[in-house]
Amino acid sequence: RVLLGKHFHIMNNAVDVSKFSFDRKVRERKREELGVMDRVVVGQIGAFSYQKNSEYVVDIAEALHAIDPRFLVLMIGTGNDFETVRRQIHDRSLEDAVWLLGSRKDVHELVQAMDVFILPSRFEGLPIVAIEAQVSGLRTFLSDTISRESALSDRCEFLPINVLAEKWAEKIINSLPY
Repeated sequence: RVLLGKHFHIMNNAVDVSKFSFDRKVRERKREELGVMDRVVVGQIGAFSYQKNSEYVVDIAEALHAIDPRFLVLMIGTGNDFETVRRQIHDRSLEDAVWLLGSRKDVHELVQAMDVFILPSRFEGLPIVAIEAQVSGLRTFLSDTISRESALSDRCEFLPINVLAEKWAEKIINSLPY
């Protein structure tokens, strides 16, 4: 038993499973709303920053799109590197392959619209977005720099980020049932 002084308070950091558990109706509604019914949607959630490796996400999107133009990467969040990433997408003519959705209040529904979740961060502790993605039943690919405690299921795999993005694209494509 731990005794806490009057200056301490424990705050549990948990995922609201009821919001992130897979729901086919939410998935279909959100995919229709986004206009992605015929797309293979890969998602990434996080700040646009050095830590989150946002530019590598664009590299992965480019590799996926080169193999199959149905692939779409949704990047959700904002941050210091947002404009850099937007320019990178524009310079490579990837506007159809990568959508920047900014900060959103419907992240739990957007996760439902995804087919795969990626988080190729340079460093992380325990990323809650990876937990939320797995609760939603998504195939989840995390960089091997992320804490192994992040894997809640056999649908989570750790990949190196010091490889060409095509390796991530291969793994993503080979993980899909279709």
